[in-house]
Parts: sequence; structure tokens; C-alpha cells
Amino acid sequence: MQMTPAGDRGDGRTLVEHAVRLLLSAGPPGWTQLHIECSPTGEVRAFVTVPGVAQPHSLTVPSEAAQGLNTYLHTTASPAAAPRQLVVDCFPDGRLSARMEPAPAFPAAAPAVAQRPGRQPWRKRLLAALTAIGLVAAAAIFAFGWRWSEPREADISLLPPPPQRQQQAFDAISQWFAALNARDTAAALQLVCPNPSGAVLNDIEALQGNYLGSFDYPEAIVDFHDNGGTAKTKVLLRVKPITELQRKAVEENQRDGSGLAHRWIVLDDDGGGWKVCGSE
Repeated sequence: MQMTPAGDRGDGRTLVEHAVRLLLSAGPPGWTQLHIECSPTGEVRAFVTVPGVAQPHSLTVPSEAAQGLNTYLHTTASPAAAPRQLVVDCFPDGRLSARMEPAPAFPAAAPAVAQRPGRQPWRKRLLAALTAIGLVAAAAIFAFGWRWSEPREADISLLPPPPQRQQQAFDAISQWFAALNARDTAAALQLVCPNPSGAVLNDIEALQGNYLGSFDYPEAIVDFHDNGGTAKTKVLLRVKPITELQRKAVEENQRDGSGLAHRWIVLDDDGGGWKVCGSE
């Protein structure tokens, strides 16, 4: 059975959102964070943090939620990479993030805490309270809608069509990043000049070594210097990080910078079209 809920955008996010909704529908009121770990072995664990409770509250993971998270994990992870687990965090204000981390062995379950005679365990008290106000709390969970922790869309105004050679340069750059994003080494090497340098050479080495840190999406050329046989272009990029280092860089740029990335790219016209040669 295909686990793609109605309205899926095709990038798998809806699978994560649907799993989060399923888990929170049975969660205790007043939660401050939902944390999910999906192992490459298929095991899924979910916890919510509740104020005043020392230990996170473990949630029972519905099979539909587990299947959706495993589908997202196995369609996102690189088959050639070391085993990684999917980690999802959600907060009541709507912030939702999903990231890949090295997959550790799950630790043994914590021993049960003895209860004093005559006292009802705290989990039962939480469930009793949930019976009374659970529907009201669930309705408030999604009041803000999901806000993914990743770069916002570039805000680009409608402008007249660019000059033909600038458009051709942008097409070549777009093909280059598409090859990197697809992890297609053969296609990428067809798009570069014989002696690439700078960040372009670094990207090729990272592609061949399977350690590219992000998916980059060119939005527009914002500065173009055509020198006949060569051109220097400033490209506006959206960056989707896939490593912890890149994720921190993007979050810092969103918090303290413009939220968008720029890169200078040098191209060479060999008579058969633009080739990507260098980058800063």
C-alpha cells in the first residue's frame, strides 16, 4: 500500500507531517516538544516533553506513522552512505524539522520507577486529563500550521527577459546544480571546462567522494559580466542543507543574514556553449 497522504507535494514532507499529526493526536496536553527517531532498521521511537515531568513521555507509534517515517527515511538517505537515522523535532508554535544523523544502536529501555502504594502513576494521570481536554488541545496544535526549518523561498520580482547569453549562462549553471543535486557525476563532468578550479573543483571532488553537504537551487543571475570567451556571474541560490555543518550555516544566515546565498561562478564559452569553470 502506498503511504502518500492526499496533498503530498512529492518531496515526502507530507509523510512526516502526517506521522507527527498521528502521534500528537494521542499525546498529553501541555507538551513542549515532540522528538522522533526513526532507525534504518525500521524501529521508530517518539517522546514528548511535558513541563513538570522529569522524564520525556514515550508515545505509542501507530503503524501508519512508522511506515510513513520509514518511507521518508529510505527515499531520502543515500544508499552508499553509512546508515543514518531520521530525527524529527516539532514544537507547539508549528516549527517542524527533519534531519539525518548517524544511526546509533538504540539504548536499552530505562528501568521502571517504583511507585508508592496507593499512588496512581503519572502517565495514568496524564491520560485521564487527556480524556477531558485532548480534543481541545489537539485543535490548538495546528493553529499556526507547519513551519519547516529550512531556507525561505527567494523573493524575486518580475523583470524583463535577460539577454540571450545571460540566459544561456543561467541555463548552464542550472544544469550544473541539477547534476550535483542528482549526484550524477558523469553529467556534472560534461558541464565543466577541462581545468575547473575553486569551489567547482571542490564540488566535483565532494561529488565523487559522496560528501556534498547540501542541495543548491539557482534562482537568478543578479550580476553578469560577459567578456566574450568568459563570463563572471553572481548567482542567487537557495540552499537545502543535508549535513549538520551546512544546517547550522543556513540557520545562521536566516537568523543574522539575508536568508539567501550568493555565489560567484566563472564560465567559459568553448564554442559549443557555456561551461562551468570556477566558483567562489
